[in-house]
Amino acid sequence: MSGSAARASRTPRALGLGLAIVAAISLGGFGCSDDEPPSFPAIDEPEQALRPESVRGVIPEHAHVVDYWIDARLDERAHEIHGTLRMAWRNRTERSVDRLPFHLYMNAFRAEDSAWMADARGSHRGKEFARDRWGFVEVSRMSLIARNPERPQIVLEQTPSQPGVPLTYSEDADPTTMTVTLPEPVGPGESVVLELEFTTRLPQVFARTGYYGDFHMAGQWFPKIGVLEEQGGWQAHTFGLFSEFYADFGDYEVFLDVPDHYVVGASGVRVAEQTPSEGRKRLHYRAQMVHDFAWVADPNFIEHWGEYEDIRIRQLIQPEFVDDADTHLEAQKLALASMEARFGSYPWSTITIVHAPKGAGGAGGMEYPTLYTTSNIATNELPTWVLRERISGVFTSIHEFGHQYFQGLFASNEHAQPWLDEGMNTTANQLVYWDAYGEDPWVVELLGHPLTTKDLIALSMLFGADLDPIDQPADRFDPLVESYGTVTYQKTAAVMLTLRELSGRAPWDRAMARYAELARFAHPDGALLERVLVDEIGGEDGRLALVGDGGPGTVWLDVQDYLDQGLRGAALPDFRLVEIGNQRVLGDAGWHRVAEGEPLPAEPPPAVVATQRALAGLFGYAPPVGPATLALSETPDDWSDSVAALDTDRVEGFVIVQRRTSFRVPVEVLVEFSDGERLTLIWDGQADHHRFDFPGRRVKRAIVDPRMQILLEARKLDNAAWAADPEHQPAEPLSAWLGDIDEATNLAILGGLGI
Repeated sequence: MSGSAARASRTPRALGLGLAIVAAISLGGFGCSDDEPPSFPAIDEPEQALRPESVRGVIPEHAHVVDYWIDARLDERAHEIHGTLRMAWRNRTERSVDRLPFHLYMNAFRAEDSAWMADARGSHRGKEFARDRWGFVEVSRMSLIARNPERPQIVLEQTPSQPGVPLTYSEDADPTTMTVTLPEPVGPGESVVLELEFTTRLPQVFARTGYYGDFHMAGQWFPKIGVLEEQGGWQAHTFGLFSEFYADFGDYEVFLDVPDHYVVGASGVRVAEQTPSEGRKRLHYRAQMVHDFAWVADPNFIEHWGEYEDIRIRQLIQPEFVDDADTHLEAQKLALASMEARFGSYPWSTITIVHAPKGAGGAGGMEYPTLYTTSNIATNELPTWVLRERISGVFTSIHEFGHQYFQGLFASNEHAQPWLDEGMNTTANQLVYWDAYGEDPWVVELLGHPLTTKDLIALSMLFGADLDPIDQPADRFDPLVESYGTVTYQKTAAVMLTLRELSGRAPWDRAMARYAELARFAHPDGALLERVLVDEIGGEDGRLALVGDGGPGTVWLDVQDYLDQGLRGAALPDFRLVEIGNQRVLGDAGWHRVAEGEPLPAEPPPAVVATQRALAGLFGYAPPVGPATLALSETPDDWSDSVAALDTDRVEGFVIVQRRTSFRVPVEVLVEFSDGERLTLIWDGQADHHRFDFPGRRVKRAIVDPRMQILLEARKLDNAAWAADPEHQPAEPLSAWLGDIDEATNLAILGGLGI
């Protein structure tokens, strides 16, 4: 789901900081006000749900696990879907199983004591659950109609000649899952075909799905089998507030009976349309190698069409928002260009973008195979010199399309490791902006002060990022702690983009290309991603030399150690520039022992020694003579001069940097000298603090992490300082030296928003 929609609405802290800024300063009013809705030339339905193999690549046979045939009818007045479902499931493991777990996701909204509602307390994405508008899914019949058929697809598509063997099934302790008991086990390589009848009642739009007037969003609307893993066994978790979806790949043949004036969008491609009765139409959809099927229906939709290479892009948009369609289309094309280049080809032939109507915003910002719901672009009634932004609507479309890779194509276990989808997708979204608009582009500009992609991620670390580790199951996050969104989305992106900035972008991008190749249709886990990152960035020993050639003084980036800290620790990096200044260079004035082997200085005549002692006693100071084993060097004439008055070669500059948390990571330190020269050093960040000395150089100012490589560090106002010498007081605001960001203004903006 979109970053702005990841936590329950009672959360006071901002998850998507940029979205919060835009929402706070945008004013009402949307879209066009034409009396007659516009129409756009249609683009023909693709013949195939998948792009050609030469484009999408070969799909491994073992990834094809389950197929569905569904015949469903929408009762638009009761907001119910009545369906018959046949499912062919193949056991691709070496295990034998005698039970099949199913997800009944819609039962999360059946009563307030379901696990989901107990966590959310009736609130989600700023929306309250409508009183007595409960939803549910009820299975009325379950039967086994075939075992090990030679051609399961034929069994799915034809009405069985026999009624099948009735199966025992029952809901689990939480109604969002049920267990089906088989009469005999299904062994390795075997398959079964089941048939069931179900009724789904949609709630009034809430948490991704439901109805609002004539608008119907059917997401997670049918009973769906869990995933059988070779090592972990059945994966069919209780549906909770933060736990999303995990399912196997296969083909879907879906028939939808809806009112004939409804405009329908669905996963896959439309194969046929029939008229079963007056006022109704029956639509046949086919989706291939997907792990879910969603659809939407609304008589008010306007169809807006676009195309990217051979991919048809169809928007279903409300009349009042139709002027924004081109902006969403452009965002979609930018996302395709960036993500195909970095993560490989998009394998399907269609993309459907759904715009929910006013009042149904709870359905916005959610991903399904080849279909996603977006959010509207906030109208800005302020002059552009006051406010510019390119987040609202645009980021949602980019983010939800990104899920077509991390959730739709890779299909990791979102319950066990939500960061592997949400967080990695958020990482990729930032890079879409970089690819489209240039390095670290602005996303919000207020009164001429820009906030960039890096700024928004770093600032978001202020909102609970250090309360939880990233790599933990979704149900480990406590809704009352309110850390899930920041940790899973933004902190993951900060970990990954920090690694990319430290290691160099090419090795990180290489690792992502390799990971994407291995992850396609493969249900990857986080361990795979970590191995690829370590191998591609760290090489044979998992370490990258940031400074040096491996000998003494080399600064290493240990990739696995960094990932362990970033993913499994709660702490964030925090550096502080403790002190910056200049002091007198140490000289050799005074007594020093004569080095062993060197000739001792000649002793002065006794009369000279006696005279020196007498004079010293007369004036009250120690005599300038000592043992023969010590030699005296004279004190320089500038001994009493201030540091500011000393010649530069008599000055030693210094910079002291502190690591304030347990997170150890190398960091750059930029030092500017009085002659205008700048020097960038790298501290390995291992000790609690470190001092840099610069003999014969006068330090003027310094900054820790000048290029904002450490996106994980939120508190940066103590990262920069000026030397205290009177003649070197700053003649320009600190923000000018830092770059585009005027931090004082940013803090004023955030304070004014109450963030």
